[in-house]
Amino acid sequence: MSQRFLSGVLSRHERLKAVYSAWALGQFDLLLSIATPDCEFRFNGNPVLNPLSGTRVGKEAIAELFATFHAAFQLKGMEVHSIIIEGSNAAVHWRARLYHRRTNGSIECECCDVFRFEGEQIKRFTGFYDTATMALFTGRAAAVPEHDIPGLNGTKAISSDQLVSPLT
Repeated sequence: MSQRFLSGVLSRHERLKAVYSAWALGQFDLLLSIATPDCEFRFNGNPVLNPLSGTRVGKEAIAELFATFHAAFQLKGMEVHSIIIEGSNAAVHWRARLYHRRTNGSIECECCDVFRFEGEQIKRFTGFYDTATMALFTGRAAAVPEHDIPGLNGTKAISSDQLVSPLT
């Protein structure tokens, strides 16, 4: 399939479907074959709570991120709900069950990714996911017990950043 991938025979829609299959299987070479040499890969979120958050530029940095992700997590199922393509932009709505190797826990997550193509290659990727739930799931944050949350018992409300605190 990578030969067809490189030759431009696949449509963008087919390429994106193949990208998600490769992601689920940890096939980094196939994923990187569709990226520009200076591709920008970004997971939104707070890097203190989610070390995978942040921007990586270039195939080597992206390959390191892929390896780090797959060392920490195993995808136990993935379903692409929709792929929307408009010109050189694309959005993919997907859901997966993640297994976290350190905590032996699993969680279902729903994500939306946005792509920018340059020709037939991906120039920019931005991933959106529930970073607070992911921080709780991986043990990088602890939830405040409900009885300790002001505002639930008629007291003054607090901001959302007070609901989750980083573990030290």
